[in-house]
Amino acid sequence: MTITPPSPADPTQLGRFRVLGLLDPQPNFRVLLAAAPDGSLRVVEQVLPGLLEQDDLRIRFRHGAVSAMRVGGPGNAAVLDVDADDEMPWLARTFTIGMRLDRAVAEFGPLPVEAVRALAFFVAQALQGVHAAGLVHQRVRPDTVSLTRDGIELVGVDVLGDSGSAPPDYLSPEQSVRSELTSAADVFALGSVLAFAAGAVAPFTAPSVPYTLFNIAQREPDLAAVPEQLRELIAACLRKDPRSRPSPAQIIAYVGAQRPEWPSAVIEEIDSTAGTVAGLLDAAQAQIHTEDTEPDGSRFDSMVRASADFARDRYAWTKSRIDASSSRARRALVVSAAVLMLVVTSGLYWLVQEGDGSKVAPPVGISLAELRQIDSCAWLRSALGDSVALKTGPTPIASWRFDVEKQWGCYADQEQLVNGDGMRLELGVDLRDVPPNRKVVDGVTVLEGAQYCGRAIASTDDDGRSGILFELDKTFAEQHGCAIADRIIADLARTLRTAPRSADAAISLAAVDPCGLVDRAALSAAFSRLTPRPTTHESVHQCRWYGSRVLIVDFSREFVFSREAAEPEGSVVVDGITLRGANPMVGATDGCSRTYRHRAMDEKRYETVKLSVSGPDVDRAANCQIAESLLVQVVRQLPKI
Repeated sequence: MTITPPSPADPTQLGRFRVLGLLDPQPNFRVLLAAAPDGSLRVVEQVLPGLLEQDDLRIRFRHGAVSAMRVGGPGNAAVLDVDADDEMPWLARTFTIGMRLDRAVAEFGPLPVEAVRALAFFVAQALQGVHAAGLVHQRVRPDTVSLTRDGIELVGVDVLGDSGSAPPDYLSPEQSVRSELTSAADVFALGSVLAFAAGAVAPFTAPSVPYTLFNIAQREPDLAAVPEQLRELIAACLRKDPRSRPSPAQIIAYVGAQRPEWPSAVIEEIDSTAGTVAGLLDAAQAQIHTEDTEPDGSRFDSMVRASADFARDRYAWTKSRIDASSSRARRALVVSAAVLMLVVTSGLYWLVQEGDGSKVAPPVGISLAELRQIDSCAWLRSALGDSVALKTGPTPIASWRFDVEKQWGCYADQEQLVNGDGMRLELGVDLRDVPPNRKVVDGVTVLEGAQYCGRAIASTDDDGRSGILFELDKTFAEQHGCAIADRIIADLARTLRTAPRSADAAISLAAVDPCGLVDRAALSAAFSRLTPRPTTHESVHQCRWYGSRVLIVDFSREFVFSREAAEPEGSVVVDGITLRGANPMVGATDGCSRTYRHRAMDEKRYETVKLSVSGPDVDRAANCQIAESLLVQVVRQLPKI
């Protein structure tokens, strides 16, 4: 990722975004790095001037950008804002630190086999989000895929419907002859991207564009540079008939669950960019804060602005040195630049806070451990008050039903309405797909912009990946709007420190951290290439370890039939503990799962621990033996009933 200072000819402001620098360009777009009003970073893609000659440009751009806003899921850059009526139309999307795949291969050579498998997994995941929105990406290329610490980022769908203007090497046969496109076109492009990642050359490349298009439409791919272990997968993606190509879900099932396996040199580059970006972000936040807190023209304001200008100028000088330095020197300069920016902006922060003798209270927040203790339905009921103000008029709280869900969230609706027309409060869920549009309510940062009036509050730990999510059902949101969501999230924000705790927190699985129950030493004996630490997935009630195998520990409230409760089928007894069988993991025929019922909530509901082990080319019986051994260790550490 290259970041260069803006020139005098570049805009300083686009809508509500302050331009900080220029990023690597994309076909049809100038790409800018910008700061939102709250200081968070965004990517702004601005249409190039020559395209404005097209009469329908603005219509296509607006339609494409609004459609792209529907795209969610891991790995996709979320489109947050658009202005098709600006002198130079633009859209803004989330910013993720990474290294473009084309640059990674150019600088460090082809990716290892395991890294290519991981690339297939993460890009296929992203494509599932695109296709679920009813779209075809049309721009899956090495320059639109960035390798990140957590996986990949796939730059947004083709909002102009003009994919033919891009380099032709990664088009599908359907695109090359301009026939009707389906999601299978993206799978073909993924195959070409994987071939490039594995062999450093596109499989249909030729000296001229017409020759390349002919190869794509008529010839078999050249996979001579691709390692043998990857050819089956890539060849399947590159079949000429769209109907015979695998779906993204089938690709995920084929490669199995993966973790980022990027070469160490790529990780170093990502971390170096992170240092540069940290300096930019701190400088932007300091400047925005001073402009919002001091009147123009004051001596204090002038001093602060001068310090901010010095920080930015010093950053530009250091960045030029970074770009021209060796890898070792580059890392040293990045560290010095980041330290400089932190020192300068920290000084600005305290000047701003102490300039008028005032002090800032510590930020209000809540940890994941605290979230696990909360009674979700009692909290939601309290936030709703005595009645719920709807567009059709207030409804008494007595007419609402509250039900604790599988992951201990709360679903509420009115008794006279059918299910699916209510609201939901979830605690400790993954917030990475929530667009980071921010506002502050009583000192608490609230994230806005999720689907169906979604509102979220990030936790104070876990890097803010998990937290509180409140959302309305689709029908409810369409009928009553988002005002109710704003009111409820504001009340939740005000009561973070006083939220009602669950009466059975001392014995419930909801209050237990599943990542803290697996002994790493025992796991290392069964897993090679084990990640340094586990990760939460979907919610804080699920934990995953990655290595030569994948381990998932999942806590939940399960509904069971009474007959099954009395006569468990497929159960085994290990060290006096009864473990039940479970279906294999999706996409892993060698996977093995075992469950344990911790306690009965009523005759049809149990709190359940499910532990799953899977791994490519591993015997299922061995996976079952590992799952049973580890689950027994977990059970022995659960709260005593």
